[in-house]
Amino acid sequence: MLGGTGDAVIIANSQRMFVDALVSAVQSEGFTVVHATTTRAGLLEAVKRHRNAICLCAWTFTDGGLAEVMSEVRSAAPSSRIVVLSSDSDPMTLSAALNAGVQGFIHTSRGLDVLLGAVRRLHLGEIVIEASLSDMSTPGSTEARRVRKLATYLTPREYECLAMVVSGMDTAAMSRRLGVSRTTIRSHVQSMLMKLSVHSRLEAAALAVEHHLLSEREPARLASVP
Repeated sequence: MLGGTGDAVIIANSQRMFVDALVSAVQSEGFTVVHATTTRAGLLEAVKRHRNAICLCAWTFTDGGLAEVMSEVRSAAPSSRIVVLSSDSDPMTLSAALNAGVQGFIHTSRGLDVLLGAVRRLHLGEIVIEASLSDMSTPGSTEARRVRKLATYLTPREYECLAMVVSGMDTAAMSRRLGVSRTTIRSHVQSMLMKLSVHSRLEAAALAVEHHLLSEREPARLASVP
């Protein structure tokens, strides 16, 4: 069982039955649901009262979208962790959510076990992306071909760094995992971002999930030379 202020969870979705089911499931894992709501306004109110919570919320509500209020959420509760639960398989939705500053995106098709596992990972400070990989991109599309071409320029070590970025590891954790300095890690990550033509780790993680980049190689079998 978990315990402590960091275990607080806010649930927000326009479907009341979905909210009620999540409340029961999340509490069964030892977390405390401090607020449950069906509106965006209710989410904002809850975030302002509980500033260190994990927020499991929809991307859109009957009273507006999450994207338009993310800056207000971040200002009111910078240490909150926002994860979007969505049935939307459009890659643009995933990218928009990550660019808005959420710490996670879970496609509802991934199931309850994946969701509860994601809550535990968020509790540990990870970034969580559990998209519906079969639907998020079409391998033969022009964009998919472009991204896969860019990915061919990554070194084995840069692929390892990409896998760790997707898992939510920070520079310090990556340094410990690979046994190299933080400066070396930052160099690998910066090179990886440049080769993928993205500007942040979140964008790189989104790209990797959308286009199945980590399925292209087995990270654990990659060479470990810095």
